[in-house]
This record gives sequence, structure tokens and C-alpha cells, in this order.
Amino acid sequence: MRNGLRVSLIFLLLLSGCLTQNTQEEQNEQKINIFSNQNWTIRSKISFSNSGEQGFATLKWRQRKDNHYIDLKFPLNKKIFISGDNKISKISHNDQNHIFETEHAAQKLVGLSLPFSNLKWWIKGMQVPNKPTTELLVDENKLTKEFSQDGWIIQLDDYKNINDQLLPMKIAMRGQKNWLILKILSWEF
Repeated sequence: MRNGLRVSLIFLLLLSGCLTQNTQEEQNEQKINIFSNQNWTIRSKISFSNSGEQGFATLKWRQRKDNHYIDLKFPLNKKIFISGDNKISKISHNDQNHIFETEHAAQKLVGLSLPFSNLKWWIKGMQVPNKPTTELLVDENKLTKEFSQDGWIIQLDDYKNINDQLLPMKIAMRGQKNWLILKILSWEF
């Protein structure tokens, strides 16, 4: 009887060790998945300036793999909806639709020559893969604070723990005569 109890206890201990290991592996996968996850939503406040004007808005950006759905709300109840993929986007505003190349979305909307495809990476605090990056600054916790890419200086701040991963909640992007600041209010994965 005692031998049977010992074998059962040893079996349960081994089993609980396996369960703990799987849980840790799942947590590590979850951390990796936040950065590789292509389905996410942010809610944010944005402010911007181009060479001629300044503005601000609220933003809801839903990214579903290569497709984006962006709601912008400006003062005085001005609303713009943008949907599209990596190549073509549609702007809907005042019951009018305009089709344009996605890469030039920021230029069409607010006069910023910001590379739209880079934003998906920069919002997560990451450099765009396979593109040159300069002036990389990392803090003592190995969090990216600043880098330059495609003629823009990207500053990341106010990191918050989202699903066991630190993500920037403030992203400032400065070009030659332009700037854009996102203050992220929430992330969903």
C-alpha cells in the first residue's frame, strides 16, 4: 500500500512539473506573439504638425493581418474612416470615398510624408525589419527609447505591461518638417 502511495505521489510531482513547464512555455510564446501578432487594436490620441498646420484627433486602429481599419475623429465632429490593405486604401469622409496608395495615407490625410507601412512596427516599439536603423538608444532595462529609420526619428516612452510584454504608450515621430505623437490609451490582442 505504501509503495503504491509513493509511486502515485512521485507521478503527481512529475506531472505537476510538466504542467509548470508548459505554462512557462505558453507565457514565453505569448510574449513573442504580441510582437508577431498581426491582429491588434489600439485606441489613441494623436497630435500632428506639418509645415502648414497642426491638429489633433482620437484614433482607433484595428489591424487584421494585412488589412487596416482606422477611425479618426477630429474636433467639430469631423470623422474619417480608412480601410485597406498594404497596397490600396479607401478614405471615407462626408459621404465621399477616395482611393489611394496605402503608403501615402498620412500624406493624403494630414499632409505628413510618413511611411504608413512603418507605423505597424513603430507603434509596437520595433524597427521595421530589413530597413536600415541608426541612432538606436536603449535604456538600462533594454527598452528601446529612440531610433531613426526612413528619415524619421522615433521616440518611445511610457512603457506599460500588456500581456506580460512591455509596450510603449507614447510614440513621437519627427521628420524634417513634420511630427506626429500617439498617446496610446489601450491595446487589444
